[in-house]
Amino acid sequence: ATFSSPVDVQADTVYVASYHTDSGYFSMNQPYFASGLSNGPLYAFGSGEVSGGNGVYKYGASAFPDETYQSSNYWVDVVFEPNSTVVPTPVTPTPTPVTPTATPVTPTPAATHTIWSDASVPAMYTVGDGSPVELGVKFRTNVNGRVWGIRFYKGPGNTGTHTGSLWTSTGTLLGQVTFSGETASGWQTAT
Repeated sequence: ATFSSPVDVQADTVYVASYHTDSGYFSMNQPYFASGLSNGPLYAFGSGEVSGGNGVYKYGASAFPDETYQSSNYWVDVVFEPNSTVVPTPVTPTPTPVTPTATPVTPTPAATHTIWSDASVPAMYTVGDGSPVELGVKFRTNVNGRVWGIRFYKGPGNTGTHTGSLWTSTGTLLGQVTFSGETASGWQTAT
């Protein structure tokens, strides 16, 4: 699954990455965001550093997650490419008198960063109450770039359809993607 187009993001701006689960089961560490976490150009805020805290959620249908509980980390992440520019693949015209056509080329990122490494795992693989919920993390980057996709850590019981979203800090939806080809557990990525 891919964003229809990578989402351009600006340095030093708060964004929210989230995913929605219909099953209501998710991975978590609690508390987690007592302080911020930096990994390369990405920074996940400590709860005291950003308005409304970090480790956000919203029960019900997919919606902007704006509630917090005990600085919980719900293990949501982004796939970020710093200072990116997509260079289109040149189309070689055909030597015949027909109108040239080109096969659309899906751009791919040169090098990406995530907040957590693939080796990072939650303390609690599966918690929840069976109610649909949107779970997220507030983050910023120190350089301009593009978000290509959303990641989340999946534990047993977290079944059903999962939708990843990228939001502004005020709840404007910037991009959305439905996960496909998921494994039973571990990091799931929609790029």
